[in-house]
Amino acid sequence: MTPTHPSLSIQAKDRAPFIFSRSVLSFRKSRAPLRSFLLVLFCVLGLGSRSEAQTTVFTDDFNSDQSVTFTTSGTIGASVWSVARSGADFGARRNTSPAQLELTNDASANANANGWVLVNTPSSSFAGPYNTTLNSNPGLVTWTFNMRQVRGDPAGFGSGSYGVAFILAGTSNTNNNSGSGYAVMLGQSGATDPIRLTRYSSGIQGTATDIIISNGGLSDFGVEYLSIKVTYTPATDTWELFLRNDGNTAFADPAAGSLTSQGAVVDNTNTGTSLPLMGAWWQGSTTNNQPAFFDNTTVTVDEPTSVKLTGFTAIQN
Repeated sequence: MTPTHPSLSIQAKDRAPFIFSRSVLSFRKSRAPLRSFLLVLFCVLGLGSRSEAQTTVFTDDFNSDQSVTFTTSGTIGASVWSVARSGADFGARRNTSPAQLELTNDASANANANGWVLVNTPSSSFAGPYNTTLNSNPGLVTWTFNMRQVRGDPAGFGSGSYGVAFILAGTSNTNNNSGSGYAVMLGQSGATDPIRLTRYSSGIQGTATDIIISNGGLSDFGVEYLSIKVTYTPATDTWELFLRNDGNTAFADPAAGSLTSQGAVVDNTNTGTSLPLMGAWWQGSTTNNQPAFFDNTTVTVDEPTSVKLTGFTAIQN
């Protein structure tokens, strides 16, 4: 068999050629035995493979731009995070020791009050190939982060209650009573407080529709240090939540080790809308020194890659 033109075609009697990929061979069933056909097909399938390349589009371990002073509005130092709040004593800082993001209801000498604080960053500034319209991403989107709060039984997201959330992707107007998107929440009425992957509308204190609720041995949390991972598959609009309880001492890297899946669910309600905000949320009341903590925040996107055929030689015996 000799090279003839830059396409590999396999043609059976009375059928049009079927083009597999670019190559340097032309092959007809009538001119080669079955073993040569199988050899060529094996080479095509083996060389024409696809793989996934994972790109880190955002990461922050809060080891820079640190201060013991709380920020109550605007940008935290020279970082990419900004503070918005309601309540005279709420604020946030990138703490020095331990190095983590801290949100509090006790940022100053002002009297404590019911309120909330949102620390957010524009996901429109993430590196490529991230797309703020989630279903336009080229492959799997993964968020990993740590989260903790100090209430043994956080009551949720009504005004005057304690609740903590990480906003994966939200509209730019997200606050207590406006905006929509997806968030991971901890805090609700009753004695049991699972981690909930939610779809919210009319703000974080508005309507929260649970997509996935943590279960099994990971169904009730208070002051524990948590590692959390959420994945979203654009091709199928499938969300999956993963958790690990890291105990009562310190955060562990959420991107390392094993996290337990809490289930996978299809939801496309907001995935076709631009959601250019990612952020951390803490709300509460008048008890002194009530903080929430976040760390090791990373977003990755998988991008399909392919191996192109540039030519090969088949030898017929």
